[in-house]
Amino acid sequence: MMSAKKDHVMFRGITTTATILVAFSTAPRLLFNIDDEEEGRPSSSHRVAMRHDDDDRCPSPRSWTLRDALLVGKLHLSLRDFATRFANTCLAKEPLRSATLTTPTPGERDRINRALYIFEIFCNFFCKPDIVNFEDQRDLFFSNFSPWENKQLACIHDFLVRQISPTFDDIPEHDVAWGEFRVKSVSQIDSPHIQHVLSFGLERIHQIAMAETYEARYTLLYFGYCPRSTRSFLYESLKNANEKNHDLYLSDMTLEEERTHIKTPFFSDPDTGSANIWRWTHGDETLSGFVYQDHHEPLREWGYVVWDQSRLDDTGIFKSPWEPLEISGDAQLGEQQEAECQHTYMVNSWEERSKIYMSGGRGWWNWGDNSKVVWPSWKMLPQEPPRIKPNSIDEAREALRALKLPQSATTFIGAP
Repeated sequence: MMSAKKDHVMFRGITTTATILVAFSTAPRLLFNIDDEEEGRPSSSHRVAMRHDDDDRCPSPRSWTLRDALLVGKLHLSLRDFATRFANTCLAKEPLRSATLTTPTPGERDRINRALYIFEIFCNFFCKPDIVNFEDQRDLFFSNFSPWENKQLACIHDFLVRQISPTFDDIPEHDVAWGEFRVKSVSQIDSPHIQHVLSFGLERIHQIAMAETYEARYTLLYFGYCPRSTRSFLYESLKNANEKNHDLYLSDMTLEEERTHIKTPFFSDPDTGSANIWRWTHGDETLSGFVYQDHHEPLREWGYVVWDQSRLDDTGIFKSPWEPLEISGDAQLGEQQEAECQHTYMVNSWEERSKIYMSGGRGWWNWGDNSKVVWPSWKMLPQEPPRIKPNSIDEAREALRALKLPQSATTFIGAP
């Protein structure tokens, strides 16, 4: 049983982030007529919904039942583990690795937790991405947050993709049926298969990320011979959250233009680190790149917009202007050759597994190891030829005459 101290810590972690942001509600799912149980998604009572009013940014007060509180606590356990993993992963990367402080501050933890809750809210509203178009998503969702708050969500998006990709890849690399249907491993962050898995929400994603055996991963991810895909989930939503203006640069904006085009933060944050590093990296960007750009992936890998100003100052990162990471020609060539080798390996693997599939085999496969392939019953039992007992010498002679020798044998003995 949890100690009272641990209970208090967990409750404080929930109340300092969740209660100012979320309230349990089935309204979004009823409005969009979403089937909760489809593909193993958590039921509506597990999902988080956001209320935001122009005049009042806090959720309306409501009483929580014990059941609701327990469900929030269950979600928060998954969220807290992801928050810890995110912080540890980012702090081990440059430039943060050179900073003096090696653990996240309370303010940094709050930003990470909030970004994870915002991700869960997005899943709640848009797990059926065809219901609302990108323009409506921008107006209904992303426009509530400042560019750096949306960037925090983008960092969480990339992090979660990296968390579940190794688990997902275990199946397209080994499953016979997925080999027949040529399902690719995750090589790009915008993989439609991974985007579909992200739409399940944090609890299910956490189960997938923590699955250690092939059997456990198969149970969580296998919904048919060919995995489902979603091309328009969070990756595309973040890309389309950028405004279409390609002419107005941040460094050229007047104060009036900034007030018009840069949303004030949804959350009150006394620390200026997130806003300052966003400005540092986007001074030469237009509105069309304020939320998500592919070439910012190295920045998102260390969660650049969730850290305190003091930590960022400690790294010395602001001493020089930011410049996009340039990949050398040799590095690009190496990546291309690696991708070609991986593709060749997968093509050969698909062909081998296709032969097994067409013969009736299913299940786990690896090069040189068919021991776990499951065959249908008619394949498992060897078929013996019918045994006919002749009734006379003449019938036996007729049977012998009917036998045909192999071509190699008839050639050897000179038979016509």
